[in-house]
Amino acid sequence: PCASRAIFGESTPRTGMAGAIWVPDNKAAKIFLIGGFSSFTGTPTSCVIDNSSITASSASTLFQYLDYPFITTTTAWVGSGTITQYPAAIGFGSSVIYENTLYHFGGTGSVVTSPSKLASGSSSAYSTDLTALPGNTWSAIENMPTGRYGHVAVLIQK
Repeated sequence: PCASRAIFGESTPRTGMAGAIWVPDNKAAKIFLIGGFSSFTGTPTSCVIDNSSITASSASTLFQYLDYPFITTTTAWVGSGTITQYPAAIGFGSSVIYENTLYHFGGTGSVVTSPSKLASGSSSAYSTDLTALPGNTWSAIENMPTGRYGHVAVLIQK
């Protein structure tokens, strides 16, 4: 099963999504999920990546969050139709949160479908102000020097 469905009871199972946790000052935490792939045609299940049999993939623009993830057993995702979705259908990107702003880097719009058709990584990067939810907007920020996917973003604070 997909990690997002198995762990959080998410209604749209995905793999390859980026995630981040935000704890605003003196408020409850929120878990954010961005993008990911909801299906891989030619695989035994919708969220198992078997590069030898993938014939198509479906990337998502979904941006959603879960309020109070560690306090309640209710899994009420806020997302589709209520907050601004990510500007590109992408999976396997990475995200960090710094000073109430979520930054999302790279990713890919497709996966490897054969040894001769390698996926290419995106060099794009976007940010959104989390204090503006649910009326957030995404802003393009400076592109990375090279496209990448399947990577990890790390925030180091001193």
